[in-house]
Amino acid sequence: MAKLGLAPEGATDAETGLLTFPVGEVEVLQEDVENAIPYEKVANYLGASVRQVQMLYGAGMIMPLFPPAGAGSVRRLVFGKRHLDAFLDQVSQADVLDEEAADGFATIAVACQRIGMMTPDLIDAVFAGRIRGRRDPSLSGFAALKVRLDDVRRLKAATEIQTA
Repeated sequence: MAKLGLAPEGATDAETGLLTFPVGEVEVLQEDVENAIPYEKVANYLGASVRQVQMLYGAGMIMPLFPPAGAGSVRRLVFGKRHLDAFLDQVSQADVLDEEAADGFATIAVACQRIGMMTPDLIDAVFAGRIRGRRDPSLSGFAALKVRLDDVRRLKAATEIQTA
């Protein structure tokens, strides 16, 4: 409970046993723990590569239920299904990619490789509406999200100008 900020750091078992917690929050936490997805299965659940998950986690775009305790604890990370579903809901809100207009569109992975951007930066731009993402109905999850390569080039150029 201390890791979640619900109990003071260093509190003894006797002290934490006397604390009261909001029932609603505890019920949500209990449900999240029951439905938790281990770190090694998150890529498959999201429809992303392992590297994309590492980058999204590193950027704070997907967060584990409990913060890592120290070195090596990443192997024991679990993610709330509810949190991952909220991430996927943002993907599913993208307009459907019309087959006739599909030329010039690529997956996030391909766009990052070709244009030289990082996955979290590109996802943030899509979710924030700086560039428009489209959803390929033949794919699922994160892999379904596609972007126009010309839009990604313009975004990268604008980003480079701002940082110069």
